[in-house]
Formats: sequence, C-alpha cells, structure tokens
Amino acid sequence: MRYFIDARIIVLSAVAVFFISASPVCAQTQKGEKNASGGTDKFAAADTNGDGVISKKEWKGSDEEFLRRDLDNSGSLSRYEFYQNLMPGNLN
Repeated sequence: MRYFIDARIIVLSAVAVFFISASPVCAQTQKGEKNASGGTDKFAAADTNGDGVISKKEWKGSDEEFLRRDLDNSGSLSRYEFYQNLMPGNLN
C-alpha cells in the first residue's frame, strides 16, 4: 500500500513540473514576437491596442469573415476564435 501512495506522489509531482515548465510556451506573445514554432504571432500583430481581443476596428478582413469567426457574437475575436475558424491558407 505504501508503494502505491509513493507512486501517486511521484506521478502528481511530474505532472505539476510539466505544467509549470510548459506555461511560458503557452503565454501570449507580444506584437511581432515569434511564437513557440518560430513563426510570427498573427493574433498579437492584429491586436493593435494589446487588449487581448481583435475588435472590428482592428480587423483587416471582410465583415462577413469577422462575423463567421465571432463564435459568441461578442463583437470581438478572442485568440481561440481567431485561430479556430481559419480557412486553409487564409491568415489575413
């Protein structure tokens, strides 16, 4: 029984270390910075005022495309919405 408890502690510790070490990779990048894969973060570049969302004023695409990506109809695009509905080859 003691071996089982010790194994759980080791596993939980390993999981905690993984999440702590992975958090900088998941952090949002600033405008023009490279993301984890070495590419430019297009969301940060489009978020010109740095508030964490892309408003219609910041959006450079069509109104139709903005509405298609705005899944929750909030009038702004979150990082998730920006990347979730991309059509292949269309990052403008």
